Amino acid sequence: MALSFWRYFHKGCGTITIHQQFPDGIVEHDSMVVASISELITVPFQPTKPHTGAAPMSVLNVVPQSGSKVWTKVNVEWPDDLEFQVVYHIETPSRPEPPPFVNPPR
Repeated sequence: MALSFWRYFHKGCGTITIHQQFPDGIVEHDSMVVASISELITVPFQPTKPHTGAAPMSVLNVVPQSGSKVWTKVNVEWPDDLEFQVVYHIETPSRPEPPPFVNPPR
């Protein structure tokens, strides 16, 4: 089983649908994907970091799809655009190696 964590940055407000593309082989339709959302704060001369602000934020749906895509719906309950991150925890089942091709007897 392959396990990976990914973080993507977004900006917006209201209900937002994210069609996130991952590198090939990371996500399949039968992968287990868990997502979290958090507001980001930018302090001058420091890296952006997660922040507990006044805006309620929630992940509504997470749907893994073939082709290394994840469809995610989030809600940012704030009247203005806010910067936020979505962190994905992805577990993809291991795929058995296909058996070697064997010529049938003649």
